[in-house]
Amino acid sequence: MRRVFEDARIATRALVRRPGFALTALLTIAIAVASNTAIFSVVRAVLLAPLPFREPAELVTLDVRSYAGHEISASVPNYRDWSEHSRSFRSTAGSAPWGMSATGNGPATVIAVRVVLGNFFGTLGLEPGIGRTIASGETEPGSEAVAVLGFGYWQSAYGGDPGIIGRAITLDGRPYPVVGVLADGQGFPAPSVDAYVPMGTLPGLPWSDRRSSFGMRIVARLVPGVTLPEARSDLERVGRQVRESAGPDTALPEVRALDEFFTGKVRLRAEPGVRSAAAALLLPLSERSWERGIWPEGVPPIPGTGQSVLYSIVSPEYFQTLGVSIVQGRAFDETDRPGAPAVAIIDETMAARFWPGENAVGKRVTFEMTAGTHEGDPIYRTVIGVAKNVRHYELASPSRIQVYVPWTQILAGGRPELALTAKTTARPAALIPTMRRVVAELDRDVPVSDVQTIQDYVESGLSGSRALGDLLSVFGAMALLLASVGIFGVMSYTVAQRTREIGVRMAIGATRAEVLRWVTSRALVLSATGAALGIGAAAALSRLLSRMLFQVSPLDPLTFAGVVVLLLGAALLAALLPARRATSVNPVEALRQE
Repeated sequence: MRRVFEDARIATRALVRRPGFALTALLTIAIAVASNTAIFSVVRAVLLAPLPFREPAELVTLDVRSYAGHEISASVPNYRDWSEHSRSFRSTAGSAPWGMSATGNGPATVIAVRVVLGNFFGTLGLEPGIGRTIASGETEPGSEAVAVLGFGYWQSAYGGDPGIIGRAITLDGRPYPVVGVLADGQGFPAPSVDAYVPMGTLPGLPWSDRRSSFGMRIVARLVPGVTLPEARSDLERVGRQVRESAGPDTALPEVRALDEFFTGKVRLRAEPGVRSAAAALLLPLSERSWERGIWPEGVPPIPGTGQSVLYSIVSPEYFQTLGVSIVQGRAFDETDRPGAPAVAIIDETMAARFWPGENAVGKRVTFEMTAGTHEGDPIYRTVIGVAKNVRHYELASPSRIQVYVPWTQILAGGRPELALTAKTTARPAALIPTMRRVVAELDRDVPVSDVQTIQDYVESGLSGSRALGDLLSVFGAMALLLASVGIFGVMSYTVAQRTREIGVRMAIGATRAEVLRWVTSRALVLSATGAALGIGAAAALSRLLSRMLFQVSPLDPLTFAGVVVLLLGAALLAALLPARRATSVNPVEALRQE
């Protein structure tokens, strides 16, 4: 121990004699420790922390990708193919987010509901705190309406009353008896989900159409011992079997009119400060999606063979309000009413794919069937306009092929949850109370939720990308600071080591200005060489970030120039400080230094 204390004493004296070097070393260590701690904390939270499910290593998600590589939601036939014919999964389940109107317990609100199919709770290992969960057999069409509440919603809406079991809550005007409440901290995809209901209780879902989807995601639990590559191979086998079969019959959902939503839009448009108002089933950058198979006229509409597209119901003012340009033809108007010829608007990608080099206006497409025959007869819609492409899911992904239909001509579907939008002449946030009042005057049981300005909506849609960008910015700043401190320390030490040489130069007649110029020029040459090498490496590696950027070049000259200037400034400062000290010392004293 005596040797250790002696070494510590000597080291302390050496650091005291050179406070600049000591400060640089301590700062470098502090930044390195802080950076590594922050990085490990994030990596642990995002990648290493176990998921809040039973045996999470056995859980996988099953996705569907389009011909262009887009990840899209699965259809019910997809779920049945994988759950019934795969040998790799001991259980599978599907679920989709659904906003439902909760009434009868205070003001009407829209709550976050997860509609579930199959052995949802058993597959994920979600356990009830009280009561029970929904069994697999209770999720099919025609099943009884029951509900499982999330722990947070149970606490906030019902005060944690255990007597909620057996009582009915009203969702979208239908009573759902509560059979259970999940334990605290449990839920999928997060504990923030308010309630879970059987998928089979929702009207109008495309249960048999392989090309129609509604945001469903499928999770499965692997058979013990089965690896991911084996599961992928098994799914490829199932896919080949499905392609060889005749394919399922197509069953289209039924729809109810949206008169109350149409009336609300007209009332809102008449309010002071409103330039235009519109409603839509889907908004850009939303998590919601509704996929359908579509065929151009002349191509037989064989179930399972159509082009998968995003399907959206919109009001005539949608394109004007959201600023989506119509590049060919026209937008919807009051002539596109019930009983008039069925029409649709498609995007540029669909026009180029179905009719390359031709004018798509006047062409016809089908994605609906009439009732009355075994399979139904195709209903063709005339294309009256071509809209600019819209990036629906995220800015970094290519736009999805999309078709729009006027809400006055809805032929199939249920009562969807629509988004009401308005363009104002004044501050947008000032219109929010007006929107709530207009809807309440029409029907107090129609909830208005998630009211926000378009700026807030876009910020929310980009929150994941922005969080990642902010995290990378923090790490980049730490790395830049660490590099600056490192360059400062190395350059300062290098110049200090040449104090004797500086004394010799001054002893033979060199002026102080000449010595400083000599030191700084050598420091700049050395630093510039390192910066040039660093810029080349950074330019090559920055291409890895190109997929994370939207309309921004990974080779941003301002960023590169700023980093180079900062590092060269650190090197220049590090060279000047010890050089100034050395030139202020008597040459004889400088020559004596070791």
